[in-house]
Amino acid sequence: FNWNTAGLGGAYILTARITSTDALTATSAPAITVHVPLPPTKPTATITDPTASALVGPGTVTVHATASTVEGSVSFPAAIQLFVDGGASPVATAPCAGDSYDCAADIQWSTTGLYGAHTLKVRATATDGCQAVPSSCTGNLSSGVAVTVAGTTRTVVTPLTTVRSRSGVIVKGRVTTATGAAVAGIPVKVTATPAIGTPGSRTRTTDANGYFAVPFSVFTNTVFVAATQPTGWWLGSSTAVRQYVTGVPLCTLSATTVRAGVRDVMTCRLSGLPTATPVALQYLVAGKWRTLVKTTSRTGAAYIAFTIRAKGYWYLRTVIASNKVYYTSVSATARVRII
Repeated sequence: FNWNTAGLGGAYILTARITSTDALTATSAPAITVHVPLPPTKPTATITDPTASALVGPGTVTVHATASTVEGSVSFPAAIQLFVDGGASPVATAPCAGDSYDCAADIQWSTTGLYGAHTLKVRATATDGCQAVPSSCTGNLSSGVAVTVAGTTRTVVTPLTTVRSRSGVIVKGRVTTATGAAVAGIPVKVTATPAIGTPGSRTRTTDANGYFAVPFSVFTNTVFVAATQPTGWWLGSSTAVRQYVTGVPLCTLSATTVRAGVRDVMTCRLSGLPTATPVALQYLVAGKWRTLVKTTSRTGAAYIAFTIRAKGYWYLRTVIASNKVYYTSVSATARVRII
């Protein structure tokens, strides 16, 4: 028998029946099940993640996609291709196992330098079983998924020169992309943290060339931190610079290791330090500076005797009050070990 299976597909039960001319009872052969492969059809693919309007990246983004062929056909999904912004060639491809009608794959998409809006589409290819109908070996592009790729920023501050206390300074800098292109219109918050006193901050927006400038007045050594504020698809970045102020005392300990309750001396020298200038020796505890000893200076120097009864490491600094030469001056931090 010749059985025409054109247009058929799936499982079928076949049986044969013998009849005779003498009206004997007809006899049927045992039934068998056969499978007729479906004709090859184009595989379909879709993006499951990211979703529409998602902010992704930067760097390498994992695009989750699925693909399938019709169950019972002669081919399986072979690979899933990723296309960006209507490009003719795929930017990345992920393979499928090739032995199942369904495939889930993670496609690695490099977004380096691709800041802003983009449209993603995927397309599936099929295994060799589709060669009988070559046009079915590659599926159609999926619907587009619009995403936005986040951009990294780089904030640079111009080094500051040493100034006298109570001077005005301008913290200048520039915000660029990782490739050096200017980032315009992004807010930059500059925070000033003085060695003594209350921190303050001001915000400016970068100009068309990515530059910003923020004025401050400084009285003591101050750390400035410039931080971009995330906006749109731009990510934040920050950098710090230290502003040194003249008139900072040089202080030394008689001994950096002493016994508990034993007298130690901190000597501070500062050019032009007038006699009888108030001086305070402070210690750091629980993140706050507290006064340990108060005294006054002699000509050009201050000698501060102190004792500490608690064992351990202690951090000390001196604060010299304002006078006609300079404003309040704070020494560098020194460490003493009490044994």
